[in-house]
Amino acid sequence: MAQENAKHLGLAVTFFESDWYEALPSSLFPIDAILANPPYIAPGDPELAPSVARFEPALALFAKDQGFDALERVLTGARSRLRPRGWLGLEHGHRQAVTLAARLQRAGYDELALERDTGGRPRATFARQPHG
Repeated sequence: MAQENAKHLGLAVTFFESDWYEALPSSLFPIDAILANPPYIAPGDPELAPSVARFEPALALFAKDQGFDALERVLTGARSRLRPRGWLGLEHGHRQAVTLAARLQRAGYDELALERDTGGRPRATFARQPHG
């Protein structure tokens, strides 16, 4: 779908299929920003809408550690791949914002900014990589 969207928009984009950062060439780094929408739903979450589960593969939805496993992998891996003062943006569940902010701060990120969805729920957090 991403490739179709890029073609439709006339964008020159290089796509990689990877287990997070594993297949990305080191020559790409450091970069200015990493944006991710990783799986963040805890298995068995009673709030998961049936329509979402019906149209999305489980691999794209569910993560261990109460939904934090993939979020943690992305934020930890970003530290060595972002330029100093680079941005990390993570989509997350509305009940994960406080815990994710604490994890980001523990990892050394600062300038946290929370974005809300159209329903007013916390849905994405942006954080800045510290100086070198």
